[in-house]
Amino acid sequence: IESISKVTGSFTEPEYKIETVNDLVKLAELTNNGVDATGVTFVLAKDLDLKEYCEANMATGGLTPIGNSTNPFKGNFNGNGNVISNLTINRPTEDYQGLFGYSAEVARILNIGVINFNIEADRCVGGLVGYSLSFIRNSFSKGSAKGSDSTGGLIGTNGGITGLSCSYSISSVENTGLAAGGLIGYAYCKYVESCYANTTINGKSLVGGLIGSSSLAETKNCYAIGDIAGNRAVGGLVGYLYYGTRSFVDCWEGCNISGRIKVGSFIGEITNAQADSPADKINLLNIRVLESELNYIGAVTLASGNNLDYDTSSWDVNITEVRLSNTNTNLQVGTNNESSSQIGFNTNFDVVT
Repeated sequence: IESISKVTGSFTEPEYKIETVNDLVKLAELTNNGVDATGVTFVLAKDLDLKEYCEANMATGGLTPIGNSTNPFKGNFNGNGNVISNLTINRPTEDYQGLFGYSAEVARILNIGVINFNIEADRCVGGLVGYSLSFIRNSFSKGSAKGSDSTGGLIGTNGGITGLSCSYSISSVENTGLAAGGLIGYAYCKYVESCYANTTINGKSLVGGLIGSSSLAETKNCYAIGDIAGNRAVGGLVGYLYYGTRSFVDCWEGCNISGRIKVGSFIGEITNAQADSPADKINLLNIRVLESELNYIGAVTLASGNNLDYDTSSWDVNITEVRLSNTNTNLQVGTNNESSSQIGFNTNFDVVT
C-alpha cells in the first residue's frame, strides 16, 4: 500500500496507508482543501500518539480535524484495530470538532479507537467525529468532550441514511446548551446497534446516558451506565425523543440520574413537534431499567398552538416486556400537559426480574 506522504495533488491509488502523525495531518489538509477521497481507503498502519504535535500546535487549537462542513471527509478510514492517543483540540468558538470534523454519507469509519482525548469546542463535538453522516462500526473513544450544543463522547451529531454499530465511549461530557450524550449528542441516523456508554455527563437540556436527543428509527442492544446530571429532559438512555415511529429493543440503563424537570429512568421526554406527521408509535421491547425511583418516561409533550393539528388518539407507546430491577417497581409515565392525558399507553407487560 502506498503511503499518503507521497500524494502531491489528488488521490490516484485506491488505498493509502497512514504511518505517522504527519500522515494523519496530511489527510486533514488534503480533505479540508477539497481533494476528493470518494472510494479511497486509508489504513492506519499503527498506533499514533498526538501528544507532541498537539502541544506544539496549541496556539492554533491543537489538531485540525479531518473534514469540515465545506469539504467533508468522503473516503473510507480503516483504523485496523489501532488507536490514536492524546488528541487535544481547544477551539471553544468553533463547530464540528473531533478526530474527524465532518464526514459525508459516502464515507465509512471503521475499527478505530481514540483514547485520552480532550476536546473543547462550540457545537457538534465528539471524540471520534464532530458531525457524522457516515457508516461507523467497531470504534471507540475514551476521554473528555466539552461543548455548547450536540456534544457526545464518540459523536457530536450523527445523521445520515445508515448508522452506528458495535462501538462505545468511556468519557466525560460537559454541555452548556442542548443535546449531551455519553455516546452521541444528537442522533438522527437510521439506527444505533450494539453500542454502549460509560459516562459522566454534566449537561443542561436534553441529556441522556447514551444519546442526548434522538429521532432514531431503531436503538437496539444498547446500554448506558454512569452519572448524568441536567436540568430539563434527562433520561438514563435518551434525554429527548422526537416524533415518529421509534423502537428500543434489548436496551437497558444503569445510570445515577439527577435533573429538575422531565426526568425519566429510561427516556426524559417524548415529544411530537411537527404538524401533519404520521401516526407515532414508540415500541419498547425487552427493556431493563435499574433506576426505580423515577418514572420510566419523564414526560410526554404534544405540540400545541402555531396552527398545529395533531390527532393524539393515533399516538401510543407500546411496551411489551420491561425488565425491572425489583418486583416492587411500577411502570409509570409522567405527563406534561392536558393533551398528554389523551395518549393511550399499552402497559400490558410482564415484569421479568
